[in-house]
Amino acid sequence: MQSRRSNQIDLLALELLLTEIYGKRIYKSGNAVEIRFIICDLGGVYFTDGTSIALRKINEFTKADGEIIDDLFRESPEKEGYLLRIGKLDSKEFWSIVSKKLNLKSDHISAIREMWHSSYEPINGMKELIQKLRKNYKVVAFSGTFKERVEYLDSKYGLLNDFDDFVFSFDYKMNKKNPDFYRKLLEAIDAKPEE
Repeated sequence: MQSRRSNQIDLLALELLLTEIYGKRIYKSGNAVEIRFIICDLGGVYFTDGTSIALRKINEFTKADGEIIDDLFRESPEKEGYLLRIGKLDSKEFWSIVSKKLNLKSDHISAIREMWHSSYEPINGMKELIQKLRKNYKVVAFSGTFKERVEYLDSKYGLLNDFDDFVFSFDYKMNKKNPDFYRKLLEAIDAKPEE
């Protein structure tokens, strides 16, 4: 896990890099191309890697088999966490499966839901960096996530006010391992790859 100081150094380096390229053009095949968009992931970039943090808490809370918990909450292909993120399971179906597989009552499910969502916290300095970037670029959140988490993060942190646009896996029924998802991103924001 990165320290807060390390995160601040990384953010400073990113800001310096963007300052260096802002106002300049990147050249592709001899032609100048203006950078118009900044694409930002949520988990592990804008927010902490909430799932990794939450899995430790959930494991401790339930004492369940770690592999079962990973299958439920991570993006393992064709497992519950993956299906939730690509919109093939809705939240009600997902939590019902979690309840059955972990043999938990509804009050325990509520606690686990809160553990998972609340483990996503803004990385120090990111909100301010995104605000600065939005003055010169369109900043787009591009994330493998699910509707319930987006609603939680918006309610708690005002997520939907922090970006110019959003491309979420649950809306497109695919994740970032699928190259078509990147094409959908470009279509959604009306951009060329070099922009």
